[in-house]
Amino acid sequence: MIELPYKCLRTRKDCQPLSQIIADENDDFICCGLNKPESRSVEQDNFRFCWKNKTYNECSDWDERDIKDTIHVLARALSIEANMRLTQQEQITRR
Repeated sequence: MIELPYKCLRTRKDCQPLSQIIADENDDFICCGLNKPESRSVEQDNFRFCWKNKTYNECSDWDERDIKDTIHVLARALSIEANMRLTQQEQITRR
């Protein structure tokens, strides 16, 4: 059985949370869920993505491609940064 988050941290009624990471007693969180069709501005944007912390408070609707493209871009950025760090460490070691 898959256990889903029991509530929307924004207390919205138009979204079913699927996954959340919560910090600081709900003041900082990131969440992704399925929104209801009647709440969508764009028909295929069936995922709701929310991000809230002390600086940002964002909520937007995404489609599957938006999520996959974002994951790809972030994973590539992490990989490139890790390779850059490794290259820098190798250069320091050679000195």
